[in-house]
Amino acid sequence: MIIKTGFMLMVSILLSGCAAIQQQARQDFCNPEGAYAKGSNDAQAGQPMAANFAGSLCVAGQYPIAELNQSYRKGYQFMTRQQTQRQRGQITINTGRQQSQYGCLEVMGVKRCGYDCKQAMGKVQCASKPDQYCLSNPWMVACGYQCEDRFGTIRCQATR
Repeated sequence: MIIKTGFMLMVSILLSGCAAIQQQARQDFCNPEGAYAKGSNDAQAGQPMAANFAGSLCVAGQYPIAELNQSYRKGYQFMTRQQTQRQRGQITINTGRQQSQYGCLEVMGVKRCGYDCKQAMGKVQCASKPDQYCLSNPWMVACGYQCEDRFGTIRCQATR
């Protein structure tokens, strides 16, 4: 009886852990920005495009499943185009940095989406392109190309 009770306890702990992971995934991806980010990240990782991304994860709620699937496809297609252009040599990126994945960051109720998101003093910024990056110190954050922190002031170039 003790072994059976211990086994049942272990199963219930595992199931509650899975439910928490699934809930977190819903919070992260069951909105247009999160679905776009998931599509972009799947394409960048070489995963096949999901035909019904939101149908298996998201429940009917604030956003229609069709809208979430469309955002996922847009993110996936955007990243696929970026990769194709790079393979053809149309885009040359040699920053010595690995390109960051599209994602979102929320701090104190402010949510921003983009690449290499960083925060400082409650301010959130994200780079607008995958070959840009963000640099932060305790007081400020800036995004772009060739970012430098000089004596507490961060400056980035808008173009290369």
